[in-house]
Amino acid sequence: FQAVCALVIIITTILVGVETQYQAETGEAHQQLQDIMACLNLWYLLEVVLRLVAQRREFFTNEESRAWNIFDFVLGLISLADVFLEMGFGRGSMARVLRLLRVARILRSLRLVRWLR
Repeated sequence: FQAVCALVIIITTILVGVETQYQAETGEAHQQLQDIMACLNLWYLLEVVLRLVAQRREFFTNEESRAWNIFDFVLGLISLADVFLEMGFGRGSMARVLRLLRVARILRSLRLVRWLR
């Protein structure tokens, strides 16, 4: 399971670079990349939910992994907000603020540090 999660993180990091380059060159978003990123965001959310269900209270209380779990939980919430934005539920200035949180996609690559330790 951890190997799959690490692979998804690597794929996401590469796609963020591709998406950023495409938007810089064309000034517009690439629909297929946005769809793939939405699926990856749902994967991150599902992963956090599954770990919450499996670990229950220990998810937040285990001293050894608490900081990483909270980090993953926050990224899961940001992923959920991003999915809603992609679906068109976010409009106006709040949507602009939440779109800035997409930087968190890059932060996911920090999760690889956990598995490399």
